[in-house]
Amino acid sequence: MEFHEGREGLVHSHERRELAEIENRLALDDPEWFRQFSTTPSVWPRLRVATALLSAVLAGAGALIGDAVGFLLCSLLSAALFAFRSWRIQAD
Repeated sequence: MEFHEGREGLVHSHERRELAEIENRLALDDPEWFRQFSTTPSVWPRLRVATALLSAVLAGAGALIGDAVGFLLCSLLSAALFAFRSWRIQAD
């Protein structure tokens, strides 16, 4: 048995031949229709890269903002504890 690694995972060699025959028949029957689905528009790769860059920038900004907010809250808590260090809590 012969298997090939494809986009869908392991594909048996006779299945690969059958799929190639189906593609050839479709290309012969209606070449224009087949061309629509066999080529990738040039916009999509650039759009994917732009989307990936935007999400990376937003993730970085979110991490920095989250760190800044955490730093601010810790600083405020430290300042409050330092300012009120002489207070005594008494139970009645």
